[in-house]
Amino acid sequence: MSAGPDIDFVVAGGARHGMGHVVRSGVLAAAAHDRGWRVRVFLAGDRAAEARWRESCPTSGVSPWPAWRSAASAPLTLFDHPFAKSRWIDACRRDRTRTIVLDDLRTVGRARLTINPALHHPPSERSASGADPEDDPASCTLSGPRYSILSPAHRRTIHRPLEQRGALLLSIGGADPHDVTPRIAPILAHTLTQSPASAALGRRIAVLGPAYHDPGDRVATTLAAEGWQVERALAPAAMARLMADARLAVMGFGTSLSELAWHGTPHLCVTHRPSDTPFAQRLESQGIGAWLGEARALDPEFIAARFARALDDADWQRTSAERASAALEGGSGCERILDRLARIAHEIAEPPAQHSGMSEARAGLS
Repeated sequence: MSAGPDIDFVVAGGARHGMGHVVRSGVLAAAAHDRGWRVRVFLAGDRAAEARWRESCPTSGVSPWPAWRSAASAPLTLFDHPFAKSRWIDACRRDRTRTIVLDDLRTVGRARLTINPALHHPPSERSASGADPEDDPASCTLSGPRYSILSPAHRRTIHRPLEQRGALLLSIGGADPHDVTPRIAPILAHTLTQSPASAALGRRIAVLGPAYHDPGDRVATTLAAEGWQVERALAPAAMARLMADARLAVMGFGTSLSELAWHGTPHLCVTHRPSDTPFAQRLESQGIGAWLGEARALDPEFIAARFARALDDADWQRTSAERASAALEGGSGCERILDRLARIAHEIAEPPAQHSGMSEARAGLS
């Protein structure tokens, strides 16, 4: 294992911001460490976010965000959080570190590289010469499902044909801040009992994420009483097995859709924010998945009708899963990203200068 470049991860997650940022950056950081890169993470989040990071990347230490303001920059700094990043990027330019941003269209043209790695992102266009974007030194964006970041736990899980599966999986995300799970579970259960497909889906599994707030286990107890098998804060390997066992999944819109695509599991999704809705609808227009509505304004009749149609259409289940799986182009997104970051690291002729004014340049960032 040869030494590689230093890389800093500046990440946020937890009950307020979900777990997608933490999980995918943790997987990328662990893969970078396995290549011999020196990894640091600066995390904003609650205990659940920190625990999830340590689970995804047990080899790196975890520092709070304020520590990033005074630390000497690594040659590469990767941002994965939902906030505006202009001031962060400006500070990094003064520190002579190359900035990488995951999943934020606002930074295209400002960061050295913006990576949009989700199933719903449109693929990057090839250059006029036909070269892949990650092979083009001038490329400032990588986009599309071929860059999806899949953990080893998912990639090691054995795939099963759909017709051999007998479970319905409900998982609205690591936080589910709009309490979609207790609102949608009764709709799904009632619709399933009215469908001829009910015999083939003998198990109903509801996953409550690690940052889901459920005082006194009231939601978990209610779901169990209604016939759901309730799981909480599953490790990646356990979640991978559930995805691989599911005939159909109802998920929160985000990174989990790429994981379902890897397992060949068709999905229906609920978007967390209005800005996600066009992306979910774009996927559906491509024959991948189906949209059930926005978390804050769910329509029970709309959900029941769409869910019933998906249950009863085996051809849709099969073709939707096949199209999503093919879009991943082998599931090597993590390797493709790190190969490109290695090229960017080679752009740097000397280590970043140790500016005495670094703390001042970063002051006020949050």
